[in-house]
This record gives sequence, structure tokens and C-alpha cells, in this order.
Amino acid sequence: MRLNGLGKLVDNMWRETPRHFSVVDLDAWVVMPNHFHAVVTLKDPATEAAWRARGERVPVRERFGRPVEASLPTIMRSFKAAVRREAACRLHIAQPVWQPRYFEHVVRNEEDLERIRDYIEANPSCWETDHENPNRKA
Repeated sequence: MRLNGLGKLVDNMWRETPRHFSVVDLDAWVVMPNHFHAVVTLKDPATEAAWRARGERVPVRERFGRPVEASLPTIMRSFKAAVRREAACRLHIAQPVWQPRYFEHVVRNEEDLERIRDYIEANPSCWETDHENPNRKA
């Protein structure tokens, strides 16, 4: 996959995500012409311990639309907003860069993780026949 300016921006900003969110460990990812796949590990025992010490469940979702520190929704919202902002400033892209939502899947075991990594790695080779590819080959 050869990335254009926006693809390079997405890739570079994704690589920088752990600098902004210490709870993030990056795993496999790929930037495609019209979407992005990534596997991340969220870690922060101190934060988890603090929530548990208060007798509360560790939050994984936002509460009433408000950001929850170290949650995947907060991380993704920040990442997408940063890319959108930089795409407008650096690349002069005015149209929307992202779909409003994203799909998440909790990786349950090593077999699931390997399957997802394989899918991500193979994704660029499937672009030629992808139904969303405007130049797809039948």
C-alpha cells in the first residue's frame, strides 16, 4: 500500500499516540485508502487500581458523552480529531476525514489476536477486489 499525504499523516499520528496516551501499546495496524485497522493494548494498572480501590468498575466507555481518562473512546476521539485538524491545516482537506463511529472488538485470546493480525496484514492485498474500492476489479 502506497500512502498518499493523508495516509502518511494518519500513519505518523497513529505512531505518536502512545506519546499522548501512556496507556496505549500499539500492535498491528494498516492504513488503507478509505479505512484504518489497528490493534491496541490499553494498560495502566495504577488507574485500574484506583478505580477498583473505590469499589468501582474500571470504565471502558464514556459516561453520558463525557471523556473517561484512558478509555478507548477518548483515545480514538482524540486521535481522529488530531488527524482531522492536521489534515485541514497541513493538507488543506476540508471534507470529513473519518466516519463518525468506529468498530471495536475485544481480543479474547491469542488465537483471536493472531487471526486479527493476519487479517490486518492481508488487508492491502484484498484492496483490488474490495467492494468499497472505486476502481475494483470484479
